[in-house]
Amino acid sequence: MKVMIGNGIYDLCTPFGQAEYDIDHLGLPAPLRRNIAFTYYPAGHMLYTSPESLARFSGDLKRFYATDAPGWRDSTNALRRPCPGGWTPDYM
Repeated sequence: MKVMIGNGIYDLCTPFGQAEYDIDHLGLPAPLRRNIAFTYYPAGHMLYTSPESLARFSGDLKRFYATDAPGWRDSTNALRRPCPGGWTPDYM
């Protein structure tokens, strides 16, 4: 299974930091952590209301759907964007 979590950087309802924390504390083994991608968009809670974010989100989803779980991480760096501020979780 692969999971993509899309985050609006300016989302005050469901902050991206909480999603990162929750995934980090699931206790997943390293091989499964590689199947999780976080994507970040310059928008709020409804990232699809920003034309720029919608375009990026759409492209990320197309790449995500087009690859299998073992190879999707290696097929594009677009799904491996670092967190805002340069911090990258240990599971990325």
